[in-house]
Amino acid sequence: MLLTDAIVSVAETLPERPAVVDARGTTSYGRLLRLVTTYAGHLRSTREDGCVGALCDPSAEFVATYLAAMATGRTLVPINERLPDSQLVRLLRDCDCTAILCQDSWEGRASRLSSLCSLPEAPVVLDALEAAGPEPDESLGDGRLRDRVVCFYTASVTGSPCGALLTHGNLVSTVEAMLDLAPMGEEDVFATAMPVWHPYGALLGCLLPLAAGARVIICPAASSECVARALEVHRPTFLVAPNTVISRLATLPHVDSGGRLRFAMCSGDTVSAEVHACFEERCQARVIEGYGVTEAAALTTCNPFGGDRRVGTVGRPLPNQTVRIANDHMNLAPVGDVGEIIIRGPNVMAGYLNRPEDTLAVLNEGWLHTGDLAWEDSDQFLHFVGRKRDLIVVDGLNVYPGHVETVLEGLEGILDACVIGVRDADVGEAPKAVLVVDESSAPSDEWILAQCGEHLAEYELPKAIVRVPRLPRTTAGHISRATVAYLYGRSL
Repeated sequence: MLLTDAIVSVAETLPERPAVVDARGTTSYGRLLRLVTTYAGHLRSTREDGCVGALCDPSAEFVATYLAAMATGRTLVPINERLPDSQLVRLLRDCDCTAILCQDSWEGRASRLSSLCSLPEAPVVLDALEAAGPEPDESLGDGRLRDRVVCFYTASVTGSPCGALLTHGNLVSTVEAMLDLAPMGEEDVFATAMPVWHPYGALLGCLLPLAAGARVIICPAASSECVARALEVHRPTFLVAPNTVISRLATLPHVDSGGRLRFAMCSGDTVSAEVHACFEERCQARVIEGYGVTEAAALTTCNPFGGDRRVGTVGRPLPNQTVRIANDHMNLAPVGDVGEIIIRGPNVMAGYLNRPEDTLAVLNEGWLHTGDLAWEDSDQFLHFVGRKRDLIVVDGLNVYPGHVETVLEGLEGILDACVIGVRDADVGEAPKAVLVVDESSAPSDEWILAQCGEHLAEYELPKAIVRVPRLPRTTAGHISRATVAYLYGRSL
């Protein structure tokens, strides 16, 4: 199965069926197919080397860029619009981007990024493409499962952003597994509160329901208030959201799910038993927790949609994947022992773009070494423990400590910096900066945050700053992040 085939099937039989509802309005399956055909026609006319960026609002147009990439075999790089230009320039150069697809509302920024990166082609405004219409002889028949269709930037073993190359087949494997597991169909309505540029939001929140012929409601923001409005107005049957949103919904005084919500699929750390009970009593919907990494097409384990479920676990492996818990010697860990999660299956990425050493560090004889820790019980439910890597996840969004530290250490008066993730009731984790400061200049916390705000997205900013005489170091002279976390990571 190709994901584009599923869209064509619905569009040809029921072209007026609503496909995507966003801030601009409702897009039918017929219009969605026209968008995909139009974008694909343009991609075929452009140079084939390098990647193509996509800078859009959370919208049907953004979803259509993914499908156009699948139809043509081009590699799409979804752009996180919340990142500052300095970071996006590095990513666009790293992926050899040739052009940026954008909506008219983003044309100014796309032009600026294109100029900063000296891209060979000008930005392509999707609104203008749609107005011109597709070529009459264009089709969606060029896609192949082996095509590398999307490059999601994520943290590698080095802690630096690397582009994970996913094939059409990788995406299909996750979608097919979920279609087998989850009771969904054409009458379902999915509300997604994950960004469309995020692998979980794109794949589980948009492409999966569209493959089932369902309707997708894209929330303009991942706030509990915005999601609560979507639940009341659109009465979805599925909710796809960060676990922090699920937790906040459980505490809102008035949440009306419309009586139709059946499942809430969440990503991130596990949800507490108290939140499970409160949310399910209030919304009469089952919370479905799972575990996934970008390099394995967003989802690897999932709790059952019916029958036995283990609250506090991330569920069992999807049926087309093999998951092992390996000890430090890469042998199978006994049941109940903590080890590294390693994955093998059709969902595992092709590799990191232009990073052969990083790829070799995580892919070994078909096994993906995630760097994440868990233990497995006797019924094959995985109990997630934590991340080996130092990635901080803020409301489902990745924060790279090394990048934040580089920005901090570039400021006058800051001699040394270590950024750690600290538990936060609102967003799951929050960055905390532990700094060695030159007291002769004595920069204030407000000044530090203001300067950082010129180089970091809002969610990357440290939520707390602590000043110390010196940072603990290893015998090799490196900052001991584990010691810093132990000393200063218990609270904000």
